Amino acid sequence: MEGIEWSIKQGVDIINLSFGFAKDDSRLKAAIEKAHLKGILIVASAGNNLGLSTDYPAKYENVLSISAVDKNKKIFAYAGQGKIDFVAPGVNVPVINTEGSIEIQSGTSFATAYASGVISLFIQNGLKNKEEIINRAEKLGEISIYGNGLIQYKN
Repeated sequence: MEGIEWSIKQGVDIINLSFGFAKDDSRLKAAIEKAHLKGILIVASAGNNLGLSTDYPAKYENVLSISAVDKNKKIFAYAGQGKIDFVAPGVNVPVINTEGSIEIQSGTSFATAYASGVISLFIQNGLKNKEEIINRAEKLGEISIYGNGLIQYKN
């Protein structure tokens, strides 16, 4: 909550929340709602919970929920389902570990970071609402699994 409050004070355009919880937290919800009312886009990972319900904060109405797909656009086997807004690449992602070595990881948090980057391009070019992003997403399948599709930016 302190990080969201700090972000509001900084006047950011987007907040990436690559974490999730099974239970609702009224303080987290209030902080997110405050950021939303300031015009900040909130992007959160759907969760890696074996296809069960979307985690909080991604489950909140004013949060863009991101799930993960692989290079063939197939859903990540552990991805949460339910309230999904978009999917993004998040399977077999090369990352640098705490020892400075590259390792391969998968999860909706990686997809969320990717989606936040794409959304920042939308913002940079004057597009700042969900409908405009939906219009540019590649539709992939069932909305409870793939949401509005693969988030992508094309000029």
